[in-house]
Amino acid sequence: MNKETFIRDVIRDLPEYLPEEWAERISIRETSVVKMNDQSMNGIVLEQPEDPASPTVYLDDWYERWTNGESYDKLMQEFADICAIALNAKPPQLEDLRIDPKNVKDQLSVRVIGGDLNRAYLREVPALEVAPGIMMICEIRVPDGRGGQWRAKISESMMEEIGCDLMQLMQDGIRSSMKSDPAVLMDPIGPDSIRGNLLLRKSPIEGESVMYVLTTQEMLLGAVALFYPGIRERIYHLMGGGYYAIPSSVHEFLIVPMSAGIPPSSLHEMLLDANQTIVEPKDILCDDLYYYESETDRICRAEFGEMIS
Repeated sequence: MNKETFIRDVIRDLPEYLPEEWAERISIRETSVVKMNDQSMNGIVLEQPEDPASPTVYLDDWYERWTNGESYDKLMQEFADICAIALNAKPPQLEDLRIDPKNVKDQLSVRVIGGDLNRAYLREVPALEVAPGIMMICEIRVPDGRGGQWRAKISESMMEEIGCDLMQLMQDGIRSSMKSDPAVLMDPIGPDSIRGNLLLRKSPIEGESVMYVLTTQEMLLGAVALFYPGIRERIYHLMGGGYYAIPSSVHEFLIVPMSAGIPPSSLHEMLLDANQTIVEPKDILCDDLYYYESETDRICRAEFGEMIS
């Protein structure tokens, strides 16, 4: 059974596994959604005639579990439970958030994604290029009432309703992100004396390690920390000079001081290997190596045909 047939069977059989109250009220249709890194995810939409909020539940992982030998009946029982939870949940209505633009601005957050990997996705959202091939987008964080949060992407029309242009949107999002999820620089392999947030150090850390991790306090979508104001220059002074920035995932950059003497070609090879063998496709940021240009406070793409110092 291929995935298309699997999805059709799920749509046909799901009402038999759902609680009766839902089985009689909903209609089910197939959908395909473009997510980050232009990955197409396949699922079903559970439509309720009396409710405009129709949850989408994705089937890709369930199909993979079935191909790995799990019982179809057992999977359907689990999947029906997930669908029932989704139907009972009440996602926040964005209309409520846009009543007061000031409240919306306090809930903005920014993240970075790869431009080449997200061509389709970027057609739907306003984005700012913050480094060659790296785009910053803005989202709204909404508490879900259970200690977590929803993230809703901001479209062009929503940006207009908030009442700002692209630059103002990104500036507001950065300010909000820096407050709610500040940048953190760590040494993952150094002695205990230099663990913790090295950005708080007063003295340089030059020579103490050959690689550091830059992320945010939540360590989720933390690669954006490199584009917080003042962070690039702060790292430059802590490193005692120039450094390379390896986009190891959307969650972090690896910072390598140039004084460590590691050839940029070796760092680039390490990045490519990790993206091909370790990093989940949805978490890949890009395949380029970057370095900090202190004169302009910019993150530049490393070119291996010339010497970088």
